Amino acid sequence: MLVSRRFLVSLGISILFLTIFAFHIDIGQVAYSIRQADYYLLIPALIVYFTTVLFRVVRWKYLLAPIKSIPVRTMYPIVVMGYMANNILPIRLGEVVRAHYIGEKEGISKTAALTSIVVERVFDALTLLLFISIASMFLPTMDIIQGLGAISGIPPLILASLMSAPFVFTAIIMILFSRSPERLDRIITFLRIIMPSTLKSGTENAVRSISQGLSILRTPKNIIVLLALSVPIWIFEAMMYYIIGFSFDLNTFFNPAQMWIVILLVTAIANLATAIPAAGGGIGTFDVAASATLTILSVDPSVAGAYTIVLHLALLVPITVLGLIYQFLYSLPLRKIGKSI
Repeated sequence: MLVSRRFLVSLGISILFLTIFAFHIDIGQVAYSIRQADYYLLIPALIVYFTTVLFRVVRWKYLLAPIKSIPVRTMYPIVVMGYMANNILPIRLGEVVRAHYIGEKEGISKTAALTSIVVERVFDALTLLLFISIASMFLPTMDIIQGLGAISGIPPLILASLMSAPFVFTAIIMILFSRSPERLDRIITFLRIIMPSTLKSGTENAVRSISQGLSILRTPKNIIVLLALSVPIWIFEAMMYYIIGFSFDLNTFFNPAQMWIVILLVTAIANLATAIPAAGGGIGTFDVAASATLTILSVDPSVAGAYTIVLHLALLVPITVLGLIYQFLYSLPLRKIGKSI
């Protein structure tokens, strides 16, 4: 029942954003732009994207290293299956699926694995915020935030805070807890006092596992390495967006250097928008954020809409198909995991 409620809420959010998306485009013109696109560029774009996935595997391997050294060849299918599940299940429940898979296969704590994924996501957000900071030196980012605020009905200052503050705050908290295990000990002591005896041992184990998942953050060197691993992940993903942009002649709206900065900004804003608890794959939230950003930067709305639709499909469909193939080969039941969350 809980999953059903989550699904209904996330579906409602996606429908709301898809309605906003449809309201701001001419569907006939978008269809025309989609028909006119040069799809041969999807081949190099997808090669770049799956290279991005490999970088993600390497980064997760680094995150899990204090817990267990796991080969990349073992982790790659699990990461792909997690992304497949994210595209099918609501509110990024694919992250839970990924933690479950790696825990079952490698015999490590699922809570620790899930904590490492949370660290991964926070560093993704920090990297995207870095991209926005860089883009703001060349583009009117405040105009874009105001435009997005007008579309969503959220005051620009609040919108900017929602896009940044939670991730920065979470990063600080994670680093503090990782470097001061005694804080976790105090939490355990407090929980022992207030919780029923039947839950005490389970809660203590969970807190210990969280500490284990955060252990990579204990030294500044490791934090720098994580940032260094996160930047190329998003550079490569932005390269995919950039290549597909030529399919829709986005280069006619900007010179090559401007187009790259615009794509960095689109990559950052669209992916930060997927933090909103929508349906699988960020359907609706990604589309509104990407197309609105391009439109505010003077791209024709129909071209921006068509580009966003094809880009989003390129991000969702191939990796979902590959994930389903891996799931079939590994005989891992997604339905069973769904009942447990």
